[in-house]
Amino acid sequence: MSFHIPNTATEELRAVLACLEIGVLTVDRSLHVYFANPAGQQLIQRGDGLRLVHGRLHASTSHDTRLLTVAVASVADRSSEAIPPGRSAVAPNPVFAVAREADAPMYRIVVAPLGSASIASAAAEAVLFVDTPHETDAATEAQVFQHAFHLTRAEARLAAHLLSGTSLTEAADKFGVAHNTVRSQLRAIFEKTRARRQADLVRLLASHLFLQRLFVGRNKNNSDCFIRSDDAAHQRPEHFDDPH
Repeated sequence: MSFHIPNTATEELRAVLACLEIGVLTVDRSLHVYFANPAGQQLIQRGDGLRLVHGRLHASTSHDTRLLTVAVASVADRSSEAIPPGRSAVAPNPVFAVAREADAPMYRIVVAPLGSASIASAAAEAVLFVDTPHETDAATEAQVFQHAFHLTRAEARLAAHLLSGTSLTEAADKFGVAHNTVRSQLRAIFEKTRARRQADLVRLLASHLFLQRLFVGRNKNNSDCFIRSDDAAHQRPEHFDDPH
């Protein structure tokens, strides 16, 4: 079902997105960027891990750029009505990490389909949520997951590291435990979260964390984000147009 968002509501939505610490970008399957909220603009302008080349988004490595392209194409195909009955596109890992320079924490990107009611352009096919985990986030996220899903401390620690893109083998090595131990912990996490696959688990964790950060942001001084409807038009994030 498609619907039209009135212009006033669209401007208010832009104002809300301007308050988020998480970067929000809309793109098509060629990674042309049509919209970025202020947080998204800042990370692109830094050029550290993500950058624009002729209006298109590129990661710091060709491998990460390919992963991002595949993820966007997959969600665009799955949201398209043109997919023949009985056929489904292969969904990539819903959350993946993008390398940055030096020892900076990697960007964590969630790719989601964008419906017909786009905030930027009818050509945009997906929305990217880009987070920059702080060095202390793994411990903080583990505490959030432990409380939300009644995990043990070890299970919550594993959940946080899986969300960061760590494999089971890498987690076992990092924690100094046997591979069978982390597999047992993962089974317990599945049972408590009711996730059936690791991709489903990562999606659940990312969604919970994203919502948690929307309402309990790291920046406590958000008074500037309470905007009246008549002020929303003055809070427009930048549009990105390909000059070619």
